[in-house]
Amino acid sequence: MKYLKYIILFSFLLSVAALQIGCNFVTHRTLSNGTVTDPENDDPEPDYNVSLDPNYQDFTSYLFLGNRIENFTAYFNKFFIASEDYETAMEEYRTALITEYSRRLDSLAITPPVSASVKDKLNKAIERASKIIQFHKNSKYIDQAVLLIGKSYYYMGDYFNAERKFDEFLSKLSSSQLADEAILFLGRTRIKLGKYDEGKNILSELAKNSSDKEIKSLATRDLGILLFNKGNIEDAINDFKASIEFTNSKERKAEGQFILAKVLSQYNPSLSAKEYSKVTDYTSDFDLSFFARLNAAKGMIFNKSFISADETLADLRKKYRDVPSFTQLVDLEIANSLYGQNKIKDAKNKYFEIIVKYAGSVSAADAYYYLGKHEEEKNDNYLYALVNYKKAESENASSEFHNESSVKAATLDRYFYLLGEVKDTASIKIPTSNAEVEKYRSIYNEEKGIEQIKTEENDNGNTKDQDDGRQKGKRERTCRRI
Repeated sequence: MKYLKYIILFSFLLSVAALQIGCNFVTHRTLSNGTVTDPENDDPEPDYNVSLDPNYQDFTSYLFLGNRIENFTAYFNKFFIASEDYETAMEEYRTALITEYSRRLDSLAITPPVSASVKDKLNKAIERASKIIQFHKNSKYIDQAVLLIGKSYYYMGDYFNAERKFDEFLSKLSSSQLADEAILFLGRTRIKLGKYDEGKNILSELAKNSSDKEIKSLATRDLGILLFNKGNIEDAINDFKASIEFTNSKERKAEGQFILAKVLSQYNPSLSAKEYSKVTDYTSDFDLSFFARLNAAKGMIFNKSFISADETLADLRKKYRDVPSFTQLVDLEIANSLYGQNKIKDAKNKYFEIIVKYAGSVSAADAYYYLGKHEEEKNDNYLYALVNYKKAESENASSEFHNESSVKAATLDRYFYLLGEVKDTASIKIPTSNAEVEKYRSIYNEEKGIEQIKTEENDNGNTKDQDDGRQKGKRERTCRRI
């Protein structure tokens, strides 16, 4: 009996402990200064200086089951799915961006418009991440959610909402470990909104003072792009090189090296093959590796290293044979290599093949441009040049040579008009198609069993009453330089 009181006391304490453990769904919260508690508000504004501390989150998640459940719910029900949507969208966006960088150097200054698919994914990411802000302010994912929303707005080109979100982040969540990334995107956004000096100053401070090497690398790269756009090529190149040195990410090094090689390809083309080859030292990414090797082959053609260029192009043609958007680019450089080796007939046939096989594509437009350039500069045949430049202009507006083709077509159009005025003759009828291309198209379609669209044409492939550019006498003279 003397131990009975101890047994009763021990049983009571054990029951209390079990009850406490079984019912401990309490969530520990911090409250920001000045917050008025509202019994109907289950998620008041926390003190983010405390709640964003990783040690606080680890401690409360371990000690309080409610905090653990909140973080678990916020992650798996909302943040995880939002992140998946965002990352999938960014993969598509990045592929489009690499393509732009490869084709046009001026794309360094442009954020290309997003596709409907990318926009849909980013909108879903915003919707899901917003639920965390609405219902899980005290969770460890609140700063990531706000930043993800701001970045999604940025990539959709909604810079006003992006700026508002980054400002919100920095006003409330400045103690977050992601603050430097928010500052980076705020600087980028200010530049997009035309606040150039503000944006540049933000990036400069970040490049100088950030302790995060990856952010430092991105800020330095952005400053290099700004310098490039201002025409300060030498300093831009130095910034691109520094950006590559700062980062520890091989993928980021590869992207930076690709941009550096693209810049050098315009201002010192003899170095481009070497610089593009360095990209593949950092990455095996399917798209980036392709464009790096393709552009390296272009550099080899410029350096007249035709054997190396042809080997690279043959390997690319084999490796990417099931990707038509890539094979057409390879075929175009094969044609350019043939032309560089003065195999004019073979080169022209390859250009014809590209135009017919990839009708309406950027490569088809580029092929027309090269044919026009050949007629203008090698054959002095301005009528043929005009026909090809007009086709290059109309084939695809995304061609690197679209603006140049438009200017040349307008100039030659004016030339023939004035020539007719001076000679007091009827205006020359300009063919609407390249006769050699149409002849090739007819043979190609016949071999492939494709039904040819019937049009009223003469034997040379031009519509009736059109000058085919080969008539003698007065018309032939109009195709020569004056």
